[in-house]
Formats: sequence, structure tokens, C-alpha cells
Amino acid sequence: MRRETPGHGHSVCGFTVIELAVTVVVLVIVVTVGVPTFMSMVQKHRLLGAAEILYAECQWARSEAIKQNRSIQVDAAVGTAWCVGFDDTAACDCRIANDCQVRDVERVVRGTAFRGVVLANTTFTDDRTGFIPRNGTAFEPGAFLLQGGNGAEVEVVLSALGRVSLCSDSPGMGFPSC
Repeated sequence: MRRETPGHGHSVCGFTVIELAVTVVVLVIVVTVGVPTFMSMVQKHRLLGAAEILYAECQWARSEAIKQNRSIQVDAAVGTAWCVGFDDTAACDCRIANDCQVRDVERVVRGTAFRGVVLANTTFTDDRTGFIPRNGTAFEPGAFLLQGGNGAEVEVVLSALGRVSLCSDSPGMGFPSC
């Protein structure tokens, strides 16, 4: 706001205490409303990222089984420190460094890359499945259930035919219902 300073022939820029207080109150309201919405969006995108990476790795493992003409094992460790590993020789433990490898390259999706996302459970016996080389069918059909910090869930589903898909019953995730 511009005003004339008495006794001087020029204007000065300044804010009154009331103007400053109103500005601070407006900023506090915007931050209070905006931060939870922003954090929810961040959590949603972490969950989507984890689901899409796991989906892509399962698709890759299926195609690799067909290409190499050998089985690809898929082994999961559930919980907050979750991981899913892929191996072309035998079952593996994704919690052990370099234990899960395909063509001598470690293939593991680690939950540490997706803070706040949990692999809640799998529907596979002993949290293991894999792909058979002929037609890329799954050893055992089932799903990986991922949960975000905001309560949303996404499933990475393997059909008996080895098809990989994503589904969610949580609103706004953009996937078909499970």
C-alpha cells in the first residue's frame, strides 16, 4: 500500500500490522488444507509406482521364462520391509543380497524404494510362484496385495494362464475392481 509520508514529498511502500496478520492467516489456512491433500497424493503415487513396477517385473519374468525356455521363480517377503525376487535357477530369498538373479543379474523389487507402501500378503503358497516356460503359465495363480499409507490397496494378479493384471477396490486408483 502506498501512502505519503508527512513532510517528505515521496511515497513509501509498507504493510500495516493488520494486512500482515490477514496474509499470515490466509497462508496458514492454505497450508492446513493443502498439506494433507498433497501428502495423500504422494502416498497414492508411491502405491501406484510400487504396483506398476511389480506388474512390469512380473510381465518381464513371464516373457523371460518363454524366451529362455526355463522356469522363472518369483519369491516374496511380505511386511513393511518387503521385497519380491526373481530367479532362473531355483527359489531365492530376496532379503539376501544377490540371491535372486536372472542370467546372473540381480532382479528384486524392494519396498524401501516406496516409503509407506507395504506388501500386506500374497495368496501364493509360501509366498512363492513363478512362470513355466511353455506358454508362460503361472506355477500357481494368485495375487500380491500392496497397501499404501493412506489405506488404499492395489493387487498385482497372476492368472493361471500367466497373465499379469492390476486391480483395486480403493476409489480413485484407476484400475478395475478386484
